[in-house]
Amino acid sequence: MNHILHSTFHIVKLLPALLGLTLICACTSKEQPDEMTAGEAAEGYYLLLKSGHYAAFVEGMAGIDEFPEEYRRQLQQLVEQQMQTRWRKHGQWLSIDATDVQEQDSTASVMLSITYADNTSEQILLPMIFIDDEWYMQ
Repeated sequence: MNHILHSTFHIVKLLPALLGLTLICACTSKEQPDEMTAGEAAEGYYLLLKSGHYAAFVEGMAGIDEFPEEYRRQLQQLVEQQMQTRWRKHGQWLSIDATDVQEQDSTASVMLSITYADNTSEQILLPMIFIDDEWYMQ
């Protein structure tokens, strides 16, 4: 019994050191689990298009907030018209996948592969930039 209490006492003494080591390891990991990659962000922007959220897609463009509201509205209409034309020709998108992502510092190039309902596919190279903890389209 004394031996068990003695072992427990040593474990309790080591507990703060183990906890500190765990915290150090957690704090020094390179990527936080909730941080979005450039590829995930690019897929997300194109999923906004698929869902008809054209204004949100336009807001994902780097520097768009510096343009007048009228310009953003016209850009939104242009994006909507382009998507409607493509979907009439090929059908809705079946899949959107980031097939290649090249990140360097605060920029990235994301290759998106899009498959339409008529089984045609399209490759889109989307340049991205990391600003204020978020990836934006360039």
